[in-house]
Amino acid sequence: MVKARRPADQMTVDPKSVIALDNISKSYGSVAVLDGVSLSVPGAAYVALCGASGAGKTTLLGILGLLEAPTSGDYRFRGESTRALGDRQLAELRNRAFGFVFQQFSLI
Repeated sequence: MVKARRPADQMTVDPKSVIALDNISKSYGSVAVLDGVSLSVPGAAYVALCGASGAGKTTLLGILGLLEAPTSGDYRFRGESTRALGDRQLAELRNRAFGFVFQQFSLI
């Protein structure tokens, strides 16, 4: 499970970042996969996610790519919260701003 390394109240998320996660958590039923993850990614940055199998990398990428919603926390893309976006708005944003390469064949 991915956990924040510092308490959430000590995390600083730059609101000017292209991607800003603030205290993101994700659970599937009673299984917590992400717990209090905060992250800022400025424009033109390269980021790598590394970790053991089952650590939550794919879940985090699914949230970053707007394929799934976090259980709690806020995800801001280009300064706007994605929480209140409807399915149509999310699909349009994925169409215009994101690219995916899946290991297995997938249709979006």
